[in-house]
Amino acid sequence: MAVAGLAGALPSLVEALERRLRTHLETSVQVLEHLAEERVPEAVDLLVRWGSDELREGRIEDARAVAVSATALAERSRDRLRTLDAHLLSARVHRALGRLRQAEVDYETVLRVALAAKDGERALTAAVGLGNLAVDRGTWSEAERRYDRAETFLDALDGPRAER
Repeated sequence: MAVAGLAGALPSLVEALERRLRTHLETSVQVLEHLAEERVPEAVDLLVRWGSDELREGRIEDARAVAVSATALAERSRDRLRTLDAHLLSARVHRALGRLRQAEVDYETVLRVALAAKDGERALTAAVGLGNLAVDRGTWSEAERRYDRAETFLDALDGPRAER
């Protein structure tokens, strides 16, 4: 009886695998086409989206592999925005893997560069990420300090908000 149930599930499994492989292949080809046309920023954007999708779907090791490629490519291109986006992906992947120190390094890198470039959105994202890491570690006072700092970036983006 168990074998019959398994056999009935196989077509669905095969279809899901085919969809995933097709998506990976199509995305890989698009990245290679962008690189062949020397459109590195577009290739990095595609890798960051791909890695984010993998992370969201719980495929952390796949997300890690894509994040490594995105970060290396972005750094070689010397495109500041793409490098920051790749490091943000890398930080999220490291956090998901429990590598909190490496996630912190990535978030700190993004925060430092974003502040120097007056990039409030990425500074805010990195500051919130650092607060989340503090929560993961159970260091509540540090988390509060990090979230307070993130709030200052939010205020700078949106203008001051009413007191709570």
